[in-house]
Amino acid sequence: AVETLGSATVICSDKTGTLTQNQMTVKRIFAGGEWYEVTGQGYHPEGEFQRDGKPVTQVRDGALKTILLCGALCNDANLEQDTEDDKQIWKIIGDPTEGALVVAAAKAGMVKAELDREYQRVQEIPFDSERKLMTTIHQGSLPDARLQKVEQQSPKGLWAITKGAPDLVLNRCSAILTAEGISELTPELKAELMKHNGTMALDALRVLGVAVRRMAEAGRNDLSMVEEELTFIGFWGMIDP
Repeated sequence: AVETLGSATVICSDKTGTLTQNQMTVKRIFAGGEWYEVTGQGYHPEGEFQRDGKPVTQVRDGALKTILLCGALCNDANLEQDTEDDKQIWKIIGDPTEGALVVAAAKAGMVKAELDREYQRVQEIPFDSERKLMTTIHQGSLPDARLQKVEQQSPKGLWAITKGAPDLVLNRCSAILTAEGISELTPELKAELMKHNGTMALDALRVLGVAVRRMAEAGRNDLSMVEEELTFIGFWGMIDP
């Protein structure tokens, strides 16, 4: 074994939880045409959001708050505080990738338990290995004026939130939330977004995409059509420390 190891130039190893902490952490966000950096590490819900190297002092509305909200709502993980060896630690109950999204929202003061009560989940399409997507449908208003204009067209409607592999999410989108408003997702825009995805992947970030769609009232939706004609919101880029 030692002789063989001495001849090796490359070692391939499963990394999650062995070479890494298995604590996925959101480090970069692309939303509404803007890039944000996220500080902090692991599941401790402390850190700040930065744009162009400057802190975002308050996350009140706009695309950043919308993507953080979507990540916490379209999610089955929970963040809990526990005591271990007389120390207070934070842990995730559920999938570590989903946990990273919950923690990112918590850094902006958005607590998942409170959000779940405010934005009641009325329907869902669970993740499966064929679609590689998860969709949940909620009551409530999204915190972006550009999306609120869509709400005015169907005031009794609901919001569907779809997250998953970036290419698969984009393939189901017909529009995108930009700094100027909601625009058509042209082939050129889609190619540019896939370049952003590739850039984050080259930086060793795992990337998830998210999109939304305004739906009819509860009980009046064809679930087979929910994940179509979506409006793309943005990406999360996360790393396992």
